[in-house]
Amino acid sequence: MWKKGLASIAFISIIGLYTGQAIIHGQFTDVGEHWATGSIQRAIELKLVDGYPDGTFKPEQEVSRAEFVKLVASAVQASPVTSHASAKESNWYDAYVALLKKEGVLRESDFANEDFRQAISRVEMAKIAVRSSLAELRDPKVALDDATAMYYATKSGLIQGLNKGELAPQGLTTRAQSVTVLERILKVRAGEKLPVDKYAAGRAEVALTGTNFETAYGKRTALQLPAEYDLTSDVKMTIKEAWFFDSSEEGSPVWDLIEGGVRPDQKSLEDSYYFAYKVEYDMGSKARDYYVRVADYFKMIGWTHVFVTGHDDRVQILETGTKEGWMIYALSKSKNDPNTQKHNLQYSGYEVNNINFDMFADQE
Repeated sequence: MWKKGLASIAFISIIGLYTGQAIIHGQFTDVGEHWATGSIQRAIELKLVDGYPDGTFKPEQEVSRAEFVKLVASAVQASPVTSHASAKESNWYDAYVALLKKEGVLRESDFANEDFRQAISRVEMAKIAVRSSLAELRDPKVALDDATAMYYATKSGLIQGLNKGELAPQGLTTRAQSVTVLERILKVRAGEKLPVDKYAAGRAEVALTGTNFETAYGKRTALQLPAEYDLTSDVKMTIKEAWFFDSSEEGSPVWDLIEGGVRPDQKSLEDSYYFAYKVEYDMGSKARDYYVRVADYFKMIGWTHVFVTGHDDRVQILETGTKEGWMIYALSKSKNDPNTQKHNLQYSGYEVNNINFDMFADQE
C-alpha cells in the first residue's frame, strides 16, 4: 500500500534513521531478485512506501496518477503536507496535487483527463520527474509536450528504456518503476549526475528532432527533418528520420537494418560507421517509363551505399503512390589514421541533385 502519512524530506538523514526498521519491512515474499530491489528498499527506508499485509510489495502492480503525485510530493516537499482533505477537498490526494501545481511540477495539461485514479503512463511520469528535478522546466513559460518530456527524462537519466531503448511513452508505470524514478529524482536534486541509457536517449531525440546525432555523436546536426526533395519531376523524396550508429553497437534500435546487407565495394559491413535514413518516396499517380536510382540523387560524401535487398536503391518503373524504406550508407573506420577518420565524420554530408548539404552545423 502507499503510505498516506507524512514523509520527511531529509534524504541523507532518513537513510540512517530508518535503516533498522527497513530491514523488517523489506522482507517481502515477491521482491527477491527483482531488478528494483535496491530502490524498493531505499524507498521503504525513506518511509515513502510500504508493503501489503500479506507480506508482498507487488512491484509489478500499476501505479495511479494520484499515488505517483503523492510519492513525489512527499519526497520533495519543502514543508509537511497533510493527507487529510480539507473542507474544499474531496479526495485524499488533493493536497499533494495542489502542492505540485503550486511548485510548477504539475500542470492541468499533463493529463488527458482529471481522473487521478487512472494508471499513470511513462510519459506522464516523465513530465513530473523532469520538472521535479530541473528547476528551469518549472517556469510556466516553458512548454513540455510528450516528446520534449521524454527527451529531457532520458537525457538526464531519469527514465531508462526498455528493450533496445524502447520508450513506450504510453506504457503504464509499475510500483517498482515509480520508486526507482523517485530515487533518481532525489539524486538529481542533490546534484548527482545519473547514467544515461544511450539508446533510450537516441530514440527520444529521434522522436523530437528526427535524428539521434547529438546523442550518438555528440554534435548538433544541421539536418532539419522532415526534409523534402524533388528527385525528378515525377518523384519526390522525404527524409523522415536519420540515425547514426557504430557497427559494434548491436544494441542499437536500428541494428537489424544492416543484417544481410552488402556493400558495393565488397568491404565488410563490420568496422564501419553508418547513417540510416528513413525515407518516403512520392511517385505520383502516373506511371513512368524509367526507374529512378536513388543512389544517383542521394550521395553521401565519402560514404558507400549499403544494399539490403536487390532493389532498395531504386524507384521502379510503373510504381505510383507512396512507399517508405531505408537508405543506408557506411563509412569504414580508419585504423591507421584516426585523424582522417574524424575528419570524414566531421565533414560528412549528403548530396541531392548535385547540391551538397552539411551533416553537422558546428564544424570545428
